[in-house]
Amino acid sequence: PVMALGFGFLLSEFKAILVKKYSQLTSNVCIVFATILTLAPVFIHIYNYKAPTVFSQNEASLLNQLKNIANREDYVVTWWDYGYPVRYYSDVKTLV
Repeated sequence: PVMALGFGFLLSEFKAILVKKYSQLTSNVCIVFATILTLAPVFIHIYNYKAPTVFSQNEASLLNQLKNIANREDYVVTWWDYGYPVRYYSDVKTLV
């Protein structure tokens, strides 16, 4: 958030300088171009980002087997990252 605010401030200062030298239309076009040029790598990264799955297919099938063995009221002690998926696949309560 701080970097975004700083970038917005930089653009506003850049626009103030451009308005003194060029017309309003030219300064607006320059600001839009600078914004697109700066944000393009961010959008490319977001588009190409592939979040890995928490569990592999083998691990998910093992948790499904646990679902058949354990009662619904049983607890599984797990690391906090895996609490929700363990609860989902095994249908047991989790203690994080």
